[in-house]
Amino acid sequence: MPQTLEVLTKVARFRDGLEIECKNHGTHTRWKCYKNNVVCLFCMAERAKRYQRRNHLRYLALWAKRRDPASEITEEFLKDLLCRQENRCALSGVLFDEMYRPSVDRRDSTQGYRRENVQLVLADINRMKTNLPQSRFIELCVRVAVRNDHGRHE
Repeated sequence: MPQTLEVLTKVARFRDGLEIECKNHGTHTRWKCYKNNVVCLFCMAERAKRYQRRNHLRYLALWAKRRDPASEITEEFLKDLLCRQENRCALSGVLFDEMYRPSVDRRDSTQGYRRENVQLVLADINRMKTNLPQSRFIELCVRVAVRNDHGRHE
């Protein structure tokens, strides 16, 4: 398959460290050479974000597989888990939607991504929990709520 002169020119400019024109992002030097072609890194990031939004559960399954090659998590399993959790966060009960997207959490962070060890939680909650055991995380959340007078209605 012959390459166009435009592609060959872009590859040559990339190798020389020169700026290249992107139809979406103007002229810049943020490019990656990929299979004898150059791709704008900004366009790549936008495509990845669109893919993640459109195929969120598939993205989560692939992400778990990258983190743990022995992962048992599949897109079908996550669809089933989401249904069993009634489309809600396992820890907060918040309904998942475009703003509140699910994230795969390991109940026990010392174990892998096995089906009996994962739950879907809000991404923010997963970031807060990090590697804490679930019981410790919940205990700390209760302390924060009590300390900040969670029961008070203003």
